[in-house]
Amino acid sequence: MELEETLEKVKRLTETGRPEFFPNAIALFAAFLVETLARSSGKGQVSFLRITAPGEEFVFAYPPELASGNRLPVLDSSIAGRVVIGAQTIVENHVPEQSHFGFYERVPNPRGEVRTIQKMIAAPIPGLDAVAIGVVEVSLTGVSPEDAGPDFTDEDGFRLETYCEVFAPFFQKMWR
Repeated sequence: MELEETLEKVKRLTETGRPEFFPNAIALFAAFLVETLARSSGKGQVSFLRITAPGEEFVFAYPPELASGNRLPVLDSSIAGRVVIGAQTIVENHVPEQSHFGFYERVPNPRGEVRTIQKMIAAPIPGLDAVAIGVVEVSLTGVSPEDAGPDFTDEDGFRLETYCEVFAPFFQKMWR
């Protein structure tokens, strides 16, 4: 799916102002990210974490199996926390070696699989005042880094950051 096509579909879903359409908008953006950045529907996955209040907690907004009230503190000991606190995009190709909240890796996906995150890029979703309102994590999973696929690059991180900026107005509308 192309960026312009995804952008137009997300726009149509969010401009209605009807919250029941918002999960579909997020799922469209997630599918776009898996296709363009993870380059693998079998190994790639996306998480969206909404910040409840500046510096307080993350709440999973996607994937659906984690979006039922799962909360995480915003700490610099997690990848998502470092993204928000440092206001920066992170490219990490050795996730198991890094401090991160891995409990959700043990939650089976809709196919019943439990997969270890090996590689990840994460970027902030900017709010109206440029303070992050959330984080997008695109990850590659597998039994080993080699099994997960090719490393993410700095260019992948830049692209994710750009996509977050492009889609930010829609998240601002959905998450207010």
